[in-house]
Amino acid sequence: MPDNPLPPTGDVEGWSAYAGQLDYALQPIVNAHTGHSFGYEALVRGFDGQAYADAQAVFDAAWAAGALPPVELALRERAIRTFTTVPDHQRRRLFTNIDTRFTEWPGFVPDPLIALCDRYHLTRANLCLELSERALVTSERTVESLSRFRAAGFQLALHDFGTGATSFRLVYELKPHYLKLARFLIEGIDSDHRKKVLASSLVAMAHAMGCTVIAEGVETDRELAVCREMGVALVQGFLIAPPTIRTTALPSAHTLPDIASRLGASDDTDLITQSMEEIIPLNLTDPMDRLIDRLRLEPQRTVLPVIDTIGQPVGVIREKDLKRFLYAPFGRELLRNRGLSTGIPQLVTPCATVDIHTRAEQIVEIFSGSDAEDGILVTREETYVGFLSTVALVRMVHEKNIAIARDQNPLTKLPGNNVIVDYVSKALADEDAIHALVYIDFDHFKPFNDHYGFLRGDQAILLFADIVRDHAAKTTGFAGHVGGDDFFLGLRGLDAEGSFAAISQLLAQFRDGAAELYDPDDRARGWLKGHDRDGREKLFPLLGASAVIVVLDLA
Repeated sequence: MPDNPLPPTGDVEGWSAYAGQLDYALQPIVNAHTGHSFGYEALVRGFDGQAYADAQAVFDAAWAAGALPPVELALRERAIRTFTTVPDHQRRRLFTNIDTRFTEWPGFVPDPLIALCDRYHLTRANLCLELSERALVTSERTVESLSRFRAAGFQLALHDFGTGATSFRLVYELKPHYLKLARFLIEGIDSDHRKKVLASSLVAMAHAMGCTVIAEGVETDRELAVCREMGVALVQGFLIAPPTIRTTALPSAHTLPDIASRLGASDDTDLITQSMEEIIPLNLTDPMDRLIDRLRLEPQRTVLPVIDTIGQPVGVIREKDLKRFLYAPFGRELLRNRGLSTGIPQLVTPCATVDIHTRAEQIVEIFSGSDAEDGILVTREETYVGFLSTVALVRMVHEKNIAIARDQNPLTKLPGNNVIVDYVSKALADEDAIHALVYIDFDHFKPFNDHYGFLRGDQAILLFADIVRDHAAKTTGFAGHVGGDDFFLGLRGLDAEGSFAAISQLLAQFRDGAAELYDPDDRARGWLKGHDRDGREKLFPLLGASAVIVVLDLA
């Protein structure tokens, strides 16, 4: 017999009291780049000695007894009370799960949750209602109910995303603020190409829809590195921190693994900072007069960013959408009229948002894949910091291309050492394929260069650059120029035997081509007379190259 038997059907007070015996643990949700704590998911705990094994069991029993609404409301208050014990909780967000059957209840309205926020001195932006995509069945009542919560200023999230049958309809109809990729997709994603392709597609879709992506269940540094590579903004899982009931000791930031930080780091933060415009945002709670004054005082503005009460961007207000008011008789008075105007929240247009650590190329992909014709909002640790207009995006890409060009060898136009180091770092982190790292150095280049001069020496270097570039293209590899007569070649997918054969062919091709650069007599003789680096005269064979191959097989 359990210590605390379930209340009988119809005993609403008993069910509420029973739910009050439970406790909550909080699991951090953090910035994928910095480890900054963005929010916490509330997870029910305290089942020892109870009449049920887990939360789902008690919800099922409460549903069967007709008491799910009071249980949900009691647990919601318990979660909020726990959340308020977190240091600096006013700047964080609480993700609290809702049984999807509760959304069908006619009394599922925002008022009780608004009252709880007022009681515990929270804003509505602090709360996010999290619904399981696995179990949720979209109905007109569900969509209508959740839309009321969204309109009231609460956030919506779909968790277990990618496991249910109604994913895309839910995203379209509910317009959630967050999509939480299911643990199924994240587990082993670093070594599962199909999962990576599927998850990358979902992340791209979320960006296009203006949703922030959270990866659930991140447990290894490799999984975290892939999440960052895909453009996932937020992560949670045992790698970062397990759920804890010691909420008063929760830190404001968590240390991410060194390897994930190294491999996932972006070199474009300074470039993005220089390119974006730090437009002062409007707040969802601002009066309409503030919007009108901003448009009057800043006539050059075509968009104004809008943030919620904890600083996260929610979208933009576009000047072109207000023309019917701004340029019509009495239009501004209509906007000011509370009874006639819709208010700032209803004027907001969703806008794609990126973290400031996102790579420039990825930002362009997000912009191209969305309908964000005005630009992209930029955040640092999920707080708005600036806006990238379409003009700024073009300028940023131009600056990035110039930076890449600076690292190119001026003679061969091949990437230089910075890009080579980046390639090697990524190869070391890639467990999906074998990589061969090849260092190539010319043999007997000095006597050739001394005898024929720098012009023909440059011809030899350009000849080899063309050959190594061609081999890289054939093997989906990478060619780089370390400097002088030293080159680098990365080959993907070739084992030791295959790499040896490919490099042998490359060296033979260069040897044959280089022979054509000699005068006929020297070529026929097969050697040149010259001086070594110590100044001693000796005979040197014709130009060739040697290579060192390191094969990485991390699978």
